[in-house]
Amino acid sequence: AMLRIRRYLTTSAWHTLRVPVGSTKQQIKAAYYGRAKQTHPDSRCAEGAATLCPKAFLEVQAAFDELMAHEDASNRAPAPGTSANHAARATAAPRPSAQRWHAARTSARIRSLGEVLCDRLIEEPELVSELWTEIVNRRLAVNEQMSDALMRACARGGLGMATALAMLREETNLGLFSQSARASTISSILCHCKEDDMDATYSLVDEITDADRTPEVLAALQVTFSKWPSGY
Repeated sequence: AMLRIRRYLTTSAWHTLRVPVGSTKQQIKAAYYGRAKQTHPDSRCAEGAATLCPKAFLEVQAAFDELMAHEDASNRAPAPGTSANHAARATAAPRPSAQRWHAARTSARIRSLGEVLCDRLIEEPELVSELWTEIVNRRLAVNEQMSDALMRACARGGLGMATALAMLREETNLGLFSQSARASTISSILCHCKEDDMDATYSLVDEITDADRTPEVLAALQVTFSKWPSGY
């Protein structure tokens, strides 16, 4: 019975994400991000349109989780000659599919669309500029988790502190984040976008207001300038 349920859920998941059965992990992820933008409550069909119902996005999220678990189980498939007991343990999913599906559909908190999209930066930091443009165009609120992912991607993608600083300024001008998220962004820039050329760092320091001087920001400043004889 459980095997039939798993097959049904996996088949439904392919249909929900609108990808052919057997698509690669990259194709599944691309479809997920595309469907998330279409169905997430943060999306708007048109100017002034009503907020979308979360049910559609929860189904997309559950379908994505199901297919990722299916792919992981397939990658754990045992080599020829492996014992039956060992094979069963190797291919077993961490949680039953039915439970995972139900958990995703009844989650107490739906992650914001910005958080979902920023997940791409873990494996594709080079997309940070493209993603940032989308965040701005959609006027998505930026929280601490998102800002840290964005600043990490600036560093890993080779864009550096100047680009991160430009994002900070644009976020502030557009009012995309709270004061706590702004301070978190500054701390993330200092932690992740380290550069030998201090010009960009001094430009960032010039942006720091009294409200930004949280313990985290002050600690990041101390670490940043500790390697320079003149200090801060």
